[in-house]
Amino acid sequence: MVDFKEMEEKLALAAGRSAEHIYKYLPIDKARLLILADFVTEEDLRKASRKDLLAVRGIGPKTVDTIEMVLDHLALPEAERVSNQWIIRITVEKGIYREIQIPKMQSFAELADAILWAFDFDNDHAHAFFMDGVPWSDQVYYPGYLEEERSLGNSEEVTLDKLSSGQRFLFVFDFGEEWHFDCQVIRDCLWMSRDIFLCESVGEAPAQY
Repeated sequence: MVDFKEMEEKLALAAGRSAEHIYKYLPIDKARLLILADFVTEEDLRKASRKDLLAVRGIGPKTVDTIEMVLDHLALPEAERVSNQWIIRITVEKGIYREIQIPKMQSFAELADAILWAFDFDNDHAHAFFMDGVPWSDQVYYPGYLEEERSLGNSEEVTLDKLSSGQRFLFVFDFGEEWHFDCQVIRDCLWMSRDIFLCESVGEAPAQY
């Protein structure tokens, strides 16, 4: 029999975890399985052996690898921790924005794909990133087939680790319709996945056509 009161107490304890807690980096279903198996705190996980964790039904080697990797990371002095993803807010109109989480080693062209996906646009036109926020300036990344001598580089080759927290820039899509998307780097974070996530969606996206 499941003791639902005990389960709720465990889940509540985990919900009160700090932002640095291991469960921040795991899928919620895996975190629940571990919590219900009495691995509630970070200390519980540090004391557990790999065999102990694999004995939890539904927990496989990949999840345990992630736990070990994050525990090693959290053991480092804060100044030595390396965050590997950006959270970027993209605003198309006042009150209409999306926040996405994307690995720093993705290219600007892959960021373009993510922005268009977040707003449900088809990626069927050219794009450009104006890093000074000024459309048609020479502080720009174009895709390779449009790259110009005065540009900063190729958006398909330059990666997002060039960005910094708080930085603002402009994404222009479809040079005929000229859609403008204002981008702001909110912060960086550590995440054990190469996937791109839609973190927040505010307002109804405009129709592309």
